[in-house]
Amino acid sequence: MIAPIREQDARSGSDRRRWIRARMAVASSLFPSYKPREGDRPLGLWKAWLWASWIVVVSSVFLGRLVARLLM
Repeated sequence: MIAPIREQDARSGSDRRRWIRARMAVASSLFPSYKPREGDRPLGLWKAWLWASWIVVVSSVFLGRLVARLLM
């Protein structure tokens, strides 16, 4: 479970670095081309999910229209 933001900010330095490294590991496993740098914040993960969901929506609309046109 993800701790509330206040608890995350109150973590000690080593805990915070471990937490960031864990999030970066998740990001790099979901997006292999993503190379985390030292000191990166996990903000990039939600941006990556935003881009991925946008691509899925656009491609599904395009494919839906293509299939509808082929079936007519």
